[in-house]
Amino acid sequence: MPRPRTGSVSWHVDHWDVRLSLPGGRRSPPIHLPSTIGEAEARRQAADWAGLALEGKLVLEGTTEPPRAAGETVAELGKSWLRLVKASALAPATIAGHGSNFRIRIEPKLGAHTIKTLSTGVVRQWLREIRVGLSATKVRDTYNTLAKMLDECAAEGWIDFETSPCRHPKVRAELPAVELPDEDDVQTLSERQVATMLHAFAPFVVWLRELVGATSGMRDEEIAGLTFASLEERHGVPVYRIRDVIAVRGEEGWASSKATKNASSKRRVPVHPAVLPYLDAWKSAGWRAHVGREPNT
Repeated sequence: MPRPRTGSVSWHVDHWDVRLSLPGGRRSPPIHLPSTIGEAEARRQAADWAGLALEGKLVLEGTTEPPRAAGETVAELGKSWLRLVKASALAPATIAGHGSNFRIRIEPKLGAHTIKTLSTGVVRQWLREIRVGLSATKVRDTYNTLAKMLDECAAEGWIDFETSPCRHPKVRAELPAVELPDEDDVQTLSERQVATMLHAFAPFVVWLRELVGATSGMRDEEIAGLTFASLEERHGVPVYRIRDVIAVRGEEGWASSKATKNASSKRRVPVHPAVLPYLDAWKSAGWRAHVGREPNT
């Protein structure tokens, strides 16, 4: 029994190229994948695309652009869209969240619909159904996945509609309100918990990072993005100036810089007086001991 054709991949300068086996024994021109995609993902995409091509369900756009699915059901569009998402610069957690929302709550209930049958009424009924037993936050998160999927499929030229059903005000009216937690329900660390954490043995760089987090309320990626230039004084008060963060997957790849979560995240946070001596010690000696050279600033 002949082995099924899955296409081939080859490395070209700074990215992987895919060539597909097409019906009739033809081969596609090289399809350039984004430089962010590794070999394993390139081979998986080659296999997925080759399967669709042999079924006549793939549309090749020109000679080098990634192909798209020819189907118009929500299930087919969603799978094609998720391939774009996986190749994007979104954070891994965001990519995983979109995939989970689609597979668990979108595809099972809406997957058989075409764009023509995905009416505002269908989406409103879907929202009413998933609200049962699901938190308001998760309902809105799942809705945002569907809305983003439809918007980006339209931007890719895969579907054609004037207005996404998700953008209709009566559809949005079905979204549950997210209630802010009571002050007593907000999860915080007690003074004893912080003291226990800071008395635990750890390398100085790890210990200092925990100390900064416990006294500032900054996100972990914001702390990772701090440099010595981020420390400044405003009206006589030492502050951290937050402008960029270090993400697991940033704009330049693994553990690189990206913008803050939103515009309001760009801010200045006062430095706790108890932290200042340790920051001075880190700058004067700790950095050199950890990195092997003097800091740049």
